[in-house]
Amino acid sequence: VISWTPFDDVVYPSDQTHQFPGDTTVATNGSPDSLYVGTVYTHSDISTQTNDSTCSDVTYDITRTWDGIAGDYNSSNTSGASHDQMIHIEDTTPPTADFPADTTMEYYVGIEDVLNSSLFGPPTNIQDNSNLPVDSTMWDESTQIMNGSCAQVNFLYSHHWTLGDVCSNNLFHSITANIEDTTPPVRDDDGNWSDNSGLEVLVTTDTTSNQNPDPTTCEHYDYDYTVTETGTDVCGNEDSHVYPQETMENEAPYITSLPVPNYDTITVTEGGSIHPDSTGWAEWTDPENGPVERDYQDDLVEEDEIHRLWYREQFAWDPCENSPDSSMHYIYEYKPTGIEEKLKPDNVYVYPNPTDGNFTLHYDKAGTIKVGAYDLSGRQIGEEQIYQNLPENSNIPYHNLNSVAKGLYILKIQDEDGVVETEKVLKSKY
Repeated sequence: VISWTPFDDVVYPSDQTHQFPGDTTVATNGSPDSLYVGTVYTHSDISTQTNDSTCSDVTYDITRTWDGIAGDYNSSNTSGASHDQMIHIEDTTPPTADFPADTTMEYYVGIEDVLNSSLFGPPTNIQDNSNLPVDSTMWDESTQIMNGSCAQVNFLYSHHWTLGDVCSNNLFHSITANIEDTTPPVRDDDGNWSDNSGLEVLVTTDTTSNQNPDPTTCEHYDYDYTVTETGTDVCGNEDSHVYPQETMENEAPYITSLPVPNYDTITVTEGGSIHPDSTGWAEWTDPENGPVERDYQDDLVEEDEIHRLWYREQFAWDPCENSPDSSMHYIYEYKPTGIEEKLKPDNVYVYPNPTDGNFTLHYDKAGTIKVGAYDLSGRQIGEEQIYQNLPENSNIPYHNLNSVAKGLYILKIQDEDGVVETEKVLKSKY
């Protein structure tokens, strides 16, 4: 038979765990409950706390022994029961501190000199629940890659801190400087590009224009254009310089070869062709390598039963303008035998023709005439000359073409009846 005691129904307080400093009082940790009438419990504590500023000063155990006496049941008042309650005090809380904030810095040449342990400064307001000393260590880290790429000027520089208390509870914290290059390159007045990174700047040019793509139009050679120069650094930051608008002006074709020297004569035998495909073309070159078209004009200078003398001018043009150069020579053509032509009036002619400016006007009829000289545009050269009371077959010296340039001129001879005859005169020397 098991006998009952007053301690059989006692409910003892449970073991407890507290974060340092913790409350170890009975009020917090409990006491025996459900006691028999007259039963009394007392307790005693045994602690492993060392009080030597080590971890065992803040992480330790208290053994609380509860001894019970059942006075009304056991008149001798001897201890009737004993129970150990374990109270565990521990420090698992890391220290706290205030750290400088992260920052962003624009890269410049030499920034590496300031990226060191003093950049941010140490943490402040370091505290620990133990009120014991806190150890701090720091190491720095950089993602910079010195390879001339964007990674050389766009990178992270960090301070890594570890704050540890006596129980090796650690606070880890990183402070980061974001080093970046957002500054575009700059161009100086001499056209040189540079960048805050000190690294290479890629310079490209782009041209926009209103040029017509059709090479047969003048606007393909005569147009406005604008050049834009762009400098780009290794991180893609870029700036542009736009040059003043310029105009591309067409250059006229220039002559490169002649069939014969200017004012020389090409003789064409009887039955031969006087076309330039047979007697020879002058050649022109276009500076822009554009298309060049050419043509010619023949003017009959004189003619008799056996020959014709032609003054020929060859000229050319590109899509924009005429060439200032032309080929000028004579074609001496032998007429086919048996064919008679008279293209000139019988009563007037000049000789010599071509002339150096001084020549003789032969006039068959008697009477008074008025003589004027004109260029091919119709502009009068000098004053009209009046010759009165001429006998038949007069030979009149004429000097009005002395001071004019080489070329073809027209003499207009008007008689007393108002009849006008013309004669072409070629001045071949100046």
